[in-house]
Amino acid sequence: MVFRLGGDEFLVICPQTDLAGSLLVAERLHQAIGALKVPTGDSHWRGSTSIGVAVRTPDMAHRMRRLHRSRFQCSSRSRKVGSPAPMLAAPLGRAELVGPYRDSCPQGDRPSQGALRRRIIRAQSSVMRLRNRILTGVLALAAFAAVSMAFVLSHDSPCAAPDSLPAGTQGMRAIVYRCYGSADVLELEVIAKPIPTDNEVLVKVRAASVNPLDWHYMSGTPYIMRLSSGLGTPAQTRLGVDFAGIVEAVGQDVQRFGPGDAVFGARNGALAEYVVVREDGLLVHKPPNASFEQAAAIPVAALTALQGLRDKGRIQPGDKVLINGASGGVGTFAVQIAKAFGAEVTGVSSTRNVELVRSIGADHVIDYTQQNFTEGAERYDVILDNVGNHSLLDTRRALQPGGILVVVSGPKHNQWLGPMTRVMKATLLAPFVSEELPRLFTALNLDDLQTLGELVREGQVTPVIDRQFALDEVPEAIRYLGTGRARGKVVISLE
Repeated sequence: MVFRLGGDEFLVICPQTDLAGSLLVAERLHQAIGALKVPTGDSHWRGSTSIGVAVRTPDMAHRMRRLHRSRFQCSSRSRKVGSPAPMLAAPLGRAELVGPYRDSCPQGDRPSQGALRRRIIRAQSSVMRLRNRILTGVLALAAFAAVSMAFVLSHDSPCAAPDSLPAGTQGMRAIVYRCYGSADVLELEVIAKPIPTDNEVLVKVRAASVNPLDWHYMSGTPYIMRLSSGLGTPAQTRLGVDFAGIVEAVGQDVQRFGPGDAVFGARNGALAEYVVVREDGLLVHKPPNASFEQAAAIPVAALTALQGLRDKGRIQPGDKVLINGASGGVGTFAVQIAKAFGAEVTGVSSTRNVELVRSIGADHVIDYTQQNFTEGAERYDVILDNVGNHSLLDTRRALQPGGILVVVSGPKHNQWLGPMTRVMKATLLAPFVSEELPRLFTALNLDDLQTLGELVREGQVTPVIDRQFALDEVPEAIRYLGTGRARGKVVISLE
């Protein structure tokens, strides 16, 4: 908007936030004033103008002031440069009103419209060059940061020497790893035996089990997990989560447990002769009809199956449920839990595991070497995918309209994201399909662990054990687990 303030003074209110827009309005004002031939009473200043510009920030006002004085005055040969008139400032919403500024040129030396336009174009080009330089710098900095982060995450430091046991300290055997790598980095060492505090329980471990989770922590892959597990070397040097055993001692404030109680639960560093667990931690009484080996097989795998089916899959009696990877650690629990919830269960496995899957309660078994379930005519209400050997689009074809695909795991060949790649793809695809693709991140919680204990106690779930290894054979157990051929759970016996 252009306002006449009186005499030869004009005011431009320019709401644009960029210099190019402000300069364009200034050019139009210049053309308007030239057409009006405003008399000033002084032939030497004939055609001079006063321009005010409303801008959004004081910094922009400063830039406009400098640009106005440098770009819109006459050539150095003939111009008579005047000082800017006193600045007027008034609030205009969030804007600042600045001006007037006097462009002091003799009448005969006023710039032509073509020259003015060329100056505007040069000003716009300068702004664009500055923006491009800033963008280039930002992109270069981001690329450097990405390369640096990649190096830091993928770097493996040498294995540290074991700590010496202080004199007089009671020791115990435990599996320790002090650097990332294959199962060769696992060592059986003697470390300090833990002492329970007032609210802790000391458990003598009778059995433990290994999970793919242990393999990921040992190898430090996918690399993204090192942001929490440790850069270069593991922050936590103990391995294992699942355990079962006998309570040896309790703190003075413990009420739920006593010496001699048979228990099972989850605790970091479970691959050892002893663990300490808080009374309100992941520790429950062992079902009397389960062995220590069976109880130790429960926590991580069974919690994953329970939460995937009940919480994410929301299975109901009569639902058609397909378990892809039904013979593995999570799969064997999932088949039984789905049956306990009243579902019609179809398991997918290899030829050698068909009878195993059928024996734990599956109503139908598909041999994936003979049939591709994604190409069949059957449709399912819930699919629990433990393998990820079919694309998400192919897998969803096997769902009923509005069905649910729960992604538990996926291929591990991506060293940076691993199985998380498939979870991320499902998250990106979910808004564009009618089926549900919820994310599953297993939560180790006491209530669900007690629920699983009840299912085992009632005989609705029986843990399936493939092989047992001794504590000093843990590296071999991890190698076997890494083949992906385990039927049920791989257990470590300490008896």
